[in-house]
Amino acid sequence: MSDIKIHIDHASAKAVLSEAIQAEKNRIGYSLQLGEKRMSFFEKKYKVSSELFLRDWTAENLKGIEYID
Repeated sequence: MSDIKIHIDHASAKAVLSEAIQAEKNRIGYSLQLGEKRMSFFEKKYKVSSELFLRDWTAENLKGIEYID
């Protein structure tokens, strides 16, 4: 893992950067939750785990638009 070090002398700039980083972390967390929810839907619908699905299923196994999703 890489480290990024930023030195900021101005307090308001530090606060703005900190808020922006937190907002991005929140967006990433939300995206992960949304992805997990969508995967869970397909796992239940097709009664298959994501690991098995990614490993063994092809486009021919899916119905219509869901392949695009």
